[in-house]
Amino acid sequence: MIITPNVNKKISGVYEIVNTINGHRYIGSSVNIVRRFKDHKYKLKCGIHANSHLQNAWKKHGETAFLFSVIEYCEANLVTEREQFYIDTENPKYNKARGVLASMRGYKHSKETVEKNRLSHIGIIQSEESKAKKRAYRHTPEAIQKIIQAGTGRIFTEERKQNIGKSHLGIKATEETKKKLRDSHLGFIMPQETKDKLSEILKGRPGKSPSKETREKISNSLKGNKNCVGRYISEENRRLFSEINKGNKNALGHKMNDEAKHKLIEMHKGKIASEETRKKMSESHKRRIEREHANKSAV
Repeated sequence: MIITPNVNKKISGVYEIVNTINGHRYIGSSVNIVRRFKDHKYKLKCGIHANSHLQNAWKKHGETAFLFSVIEYCEANLVTEREQFYIDTENPKYNKARGVLASMRGYKHSKETVEKNRLSHIGIIQSEESKAKKRAYRHTPEAIQKIIQAGTGRIFTEERKQNIGKSHLGIKATEETKKKLRDSHLGFIMPQETKDKLSEILKGRPGKSPSKETREKISNSLKGNKNCVGRYISEENRRLFSEINKGNKNALGHKMNDEAKHKLIEMHKGKIASEETRKKMSESHKRRIEREHANKSAV
């Protein structure tokens, strides 16, 4: 595969990826063509390219069958317009969407195509090398900024929220997955920069208490759950919790400074616990004492 131009500076324009075996091509544009070339090559080699036509052709003919080249250099504010021009005049086979601005918006696969895609992926097991490449992949700062901007101010409809909730019902993580999650968090300490960002985001947000109906739903959903209050924690789990919280200043045993104490006092000033809340706190305290006695007896 030949990559043109062979430079490291930022250039904008319209480019093409040509299959030299059959002449089919993919046309695209970018404000940084060299980086876009590298991104295409990486995803094609990993087998994770979003364009299935181009990915399948790459898999069939191999890397050496493709030529990357620039069609036209232009100003950054003109790349979309020029890309649309070449798509309209050249009619590239690998471009699934014909409208550059709309991209894939409104494009729908036929039922036959959807079924073929589903059947073609059954039984496919990715190699450890491919998984490692995916894990190592990182978005560019430009891409991250675009993702943030796209999600800013987005509000899900109630229907969308319900669909998301339904899609997760009954899903249980395997023991292997749980172990991987535990191991990935061992010794993790959140950077101060991240904490500061979260603090800034949450500043000025009013506290929200769940409604009575919501509390009842939570209570009903936890009935019979072995992970609820009152569950005996084994020594192995305690050891795991201890390992996870090593180095975490928010873990048990951490002593708050005077400033943190003052903030908590100010936060709770004027708050009066209801009779129901006091009763729950009392019952929780009793259960804690009972567990401590049970643990001592077990020892």
